Order: sequence, then structure tokens, then C-alpha cells
Amino acid sequence: MDDKEKQEILKKQVRNKKLSRMLFEGTAYQEAFAVKCTNGETCEVTIRALGEGEILQAYRAGGISLGEFTDAGEAKKKLEDIILVQHQLIAKAAAGDKDETWTAEEVGRFLRFGESFPLARRILEISGLFGPEVSAVKSFREGPDQSIA
Repeated sequence: MDDKEKQEILKKQVRNKKLSRMLFEGTAYQEAFAVKCTNGETCEVTIRALGEGEILQAYRAGGISLGEFTDAGEAKKKLEDIILVQHQLIAKAAAGDKDETWTAEEVGRFLRFGESFPLARRILEISGLFGPEVSAVKSFREGPDQSIA
């Protein structure tokens, strides 16, 4: 085994540890995320995974259904509503210094336009709705066929 293969194995082990931590911690899982604010500064917020009910509440509060958001064609038609949903998701999942929280309206005021999308996407990824973590969990669950012939 050469050094490149060893490095790939180490990287995979690190990813798997992070994934395992996320699985065991569930909605208690947190990570830092950097965003640009309206004042031009880059700010760091702590985001957490959301539970299924919290995600559905954010969609309802934004006035759209979960299915409309996941369909790219429908999403383009309802861009303004989707941005409001993103603000709802961020308000539920983000915390600042000393666990400071914000309302969806405040999120809309302090984030520079376009910054809510990557932040909301990451929240949904760590919450298990989609993304690389979901793919890894799926492949882990499916795993190799261990049946005895």
C-alpha cells in the first residue's frame, strides 16, 4: 500500500467518525458555519441539526410544502417563499455568542442576499434530509450482502 492509498483511508476514517458522531448526537449535533453579513463582515454561527417536526414547521411557516422545495422546477417558481423558508430553518438551527438566537425576520436582516441558501442547505444536510451524510448512511445501511447461500 502506497502513501496515497494510506492518506485516502485516513480521510475516509475521519469522515466516518464525523458521520458516526452526527448519527449518535442527532439534533444535538452542532458545527460552525461562516456567512457574510449585511455589514460586509464574515460572521460565524453555530448550527445544529433539526428534527423532522422542526423542518416541517419551517416549511409551513414559509408557506410552501416540502415537496415543492425539493423539486427544482417548482423551487424556481417560488424563490421568494423558499428564501423565507431558509430564514425559518436558520432561525431554528443557528446560535451566536452565548447561545444568542434570532427570529426569521432578524435572519433576513443580517444575512447578505444569497447567504441563506448555503447555510440552510447545510442545516438540512446535517439534519438528514439530503446530502453526502445521507448517502453515506444509506450505503452503510445497505452494506454488502451478508446472507448465507
